[in-house]
Amino acid sequence: MAGCRKCGNMPQKNDKVIWKCNYCDKNYPVFISNVLKVLEKQKVGNTNGTLKCKECGNFLDDGNEKIYWKCSCGNIQEGNLKDFTEIEENNLVKSNMESEKEGLLCVNCGKKSPFGSWFCAHCGTRFNFNYVNSRMIKSKKRIRTGIMIAAAILMGLFVMNSIQSSNLKKELLRDWSTVKGENGVYILCILDFSEDEIEYRLETEYSWMDTTVDTFPYKVISGNKIKVNTYGDNWKTVTVTFNKEKTIMTLEPALIRVANKEQWFHVD
Repeated sequence: MAGCRKCGNMPQKNDKVIWKCNYCDKNYPVFISNVLKVLEKQKVGNTNGTLKCKECGNFLDDGNEKIYWKCSCGNIQEGNLKDFTEIEENNLVKSNMESEKEGLLCVNCGKKSPFGSWFCAHCGTRFNFNYVNSRMIKSKKRIRTGIMIAAAILMGLFVMNSIQSSNLKKELLRDWSTVKGENGVYILCILDFSEDEIEYRLETEYSWMDTTVDTFPYKVISGNKIKVNTYGDNWKTVTVTFNKEKTIMTLEPALIRVANKEQWFHVD
C-alpha cells in the first residue's frame, strides 16, 4: 500500500482508514497516523495481538487484520499492518506550499529533488503529480485569471480616461474671456486654447494696443485636469470644471493671477 494502485497517490497521515474486526465485522475509523503508531510499538518489541475489538474482544492486530484505505480518486484498497511499513511519516507527500519551498520528497529513497522535477534526481522514481501538480495547475489558473481581470480593469480605466480626456479637450478649444479694470477703463483678457498651447492676450477698443502677454504649453491628463507649463520646466496641475451650460470655466488654482481659483467665460 505504498501508493494507490489506480492513480499512484500516496496516503496522507491525516487520511482515515477503516480497521475491520475479522470476527464481528465491527468497523473502526482511524487516522493513518494511528496505524503508524501501532507499527512503531511493534518495532520496539511489542508483539502482535495488543489491540482488541471493543465489541467481541477479538484481536485487531494479529497479522490477519483487514484495513481499508479509500484514495482521493475513489479507489479502495485492502491491506493489513505490514502493508503500511513502507509508509514512513516523514515520507508522506507534503502540501503544495511546503513542496514549493523545500522541493519534492521522493517516497522511494527519501531524498529531495527540485520542485517541478518529473523524476527523482537520486533514484529515478517518477513523482506522483496527481496531487502536487493539480494544485500547481489550479494555482496557476487562479493567477492567470487574476491577471486577466486586473488587465481588463486597467484597460477599461484607460479607455474611460481617454474618452473623458478627449471630451475635456473639445470643451477647451474655444476662446475664454474675462474682464479686468475699474472706473470705466476695462481690458478684455482672453485665454485661447489650441491643440498644445494656451495663448493669454489682452484686447482693448484699439486693435493696435492688443497684445499677447504669454503662451503656455499644456496637456490634458484626465477628464478634469490639465498640466500647464507656466515658467521653464515648472508644470502645475490645474483642475477644470464647467457649469451645466459649459459657458463658465473654473480653473483651480488660478492660471493668470495668484489665487485659489479663477473663472473664465465663453460667449458665442
